Amino acid sequence: MPTTTTTPCVPLIGTDEYIELLLMHLVNCPEVMAKAKRFNLLGDDVIINDMFGIQIYKAFLDAVMTVGEAPVAPALFMSHLAVAEPPIEPENEDFVRLSQFIYDSG
Repeated sequence: MPTTTTTPCVPLIGTDEYIELLLMHLVNCPEVMAKAKRFNLLGDDVIINDMFGIQIYKAFLDAVMTVGEAPVAPALFMSHLAVAEPPIEPENEDFVRLSQFIYDSG
């Protein structure tokens, strides 16, 4: 009979966490930005469904790819988000949390 070994279970990263990490690195890392440009990454690439949370990721990704260079200064990034479609209110809790994550973690 074959023997089996067990290994500790590593929790999988969720889609939201993956996208947030991608955004953080896109904003802060020139190498990641260069690869994203090479793959023609667009905000539509993160649209899995019509949930609002996913829409905010689309807006953030479109904004950073419009800038096209990393690192992206917060003021420049926010100016691009100000004209996002669909519009995102800067007071929105998700907007504030994601913005802080991108700039405080990077």
